[in-house]
Formats: sequence, C-alpha cells, structure tokens
Amino acid sequence: MIVFTGKFNKKITMSTAKLLLHCPDKPGILAEVTDFITVNKGNIVYLDQYVDHVENMFFYAY
Repeated sequence: MIVFTGKFNKKITMSTAKLLLHCPDKPGILAEVTDFITVNKGNIVYLDQYVDHVENMFFYAY
C-alpha cells in the first residue's frame, strides 16, 4: 500500500498489484480478465501479452 499526502492534508491511498497469467490459449481470455479487473474497480496501466502457437499457451502480464 502506498499513501500520498497532498497539499491540503488529504491522504490518497493506492494499492498496486502485478498479475502474471499463463494458460491454454482460447478465445475470450483477455475479455474475462479485463472484465474482472473493471468490475472490481481496477485500472490497467500497462499490459503485455504473448501467444506461443507451438504450445498453444497464452501469456499475459499486467
């Protein structure tokens, strides 16, 4: 948890998390994960994805 103190003595609390995901590739993985983050009031500030077509695996980093 990171706490910032503004010039009006307001405290702003921010929580951050990193998500690393790998699973068999299939349609809709990206939509399901981003929907979960949105429903839970999350915000994606960076993401990277890769599909290994030989192994049919999906890799995702937020």
